[in-house]
Amino acid sequence: SVFDGIDTVFYEILPLSLEEIFISETEVVGYDVKSPSCTLPNFVSINSKKYATTLIASNSFRSSIDFSVTGAACVDTIASGAFSLARGLTSINLANVSYISREAFLNCSKLATCKWGNRLRFIGNNAFSGTGLTEVTIPESCTTIGMNAFSNNGALNNLILLGDNMKIFKEL
Repeated sequence: SVFDGIDTVFYEILPLSLEEIFISETEVVGYDVKSPSCTLPNFVSINSKKYATTLIASNSFRSSIDFSVTGAACVDTIASGAFSLARGLTSINLANVSYISREAFLNCSKLATCKWGNRLRFIGNNAFSGTGLTEVTIPESCTTIGMNAFSNNGALNNLILLGDNMKIFKEL
């Protein structure tokens, strides 16, 4: 795989499938810690080839202190621990994300706002444990919520589940 740094974000190009396609995928694997903000583009162009930003890899933003993240409408997956201990993260838009892995936002104590859309299918164990979320509405599209997904959230007043067929607090 190719590892490349563009602006303040570092990417890894995912292997191509057997089919030749114009748009491949890339994952975010880290960023320049000196930067106070990080804008994730929907696509990265390297050597005239266009790559969709579809995954934020494990520990990419782990322990980041004062920063914000915007962009990346193509991101579908947040890997385990991707933002864990990112104490400066206050809000994030996950409108197109379908899979949030275990401990993805673990102990992001200032995370007060999280927006997600109707593509969300899975929230892993401890995914939002120890955050500052005050109200959470899980869309009907979500079918699985892992154990302790929203534990240790003293500010959480409302947890609204819109779906009927959800597996809740299952060991994952």
